[in-house]
Amino acid sequence: MAGPDAATWRGGRTLGCGLSQIRLPGGDEDAVTMAVEAGRAALAAAAGAAGVAHVVLVARDLPLLEDGNSAALLAGLGLPPDT
Repeated sequence: MAGPDAATWRGGRTLGCGLSQIRLPGGDEDAVTMAVEAGRAALAAAAGAAGVAHVVLVARDLPLLEDGNSAALLAGLGLPPDT
């Protein structure tokens, strides 16, 4: 689901990266949930996970305190744990 227009979100300024819309999290979404959604879209655009060697997740607030974030992300993307 697309978010509000980027110019509206930035008070009339554009994001400067060519995006016309942004995605804001829902009340029940966190960084890992959004990363899975974005990763699935990227994998679909790339026609699969054949060339994926590494997955990097950077966030200010991760929902789980220990290693569960990476495991949840890789499982959500259908990638092996050693990716």
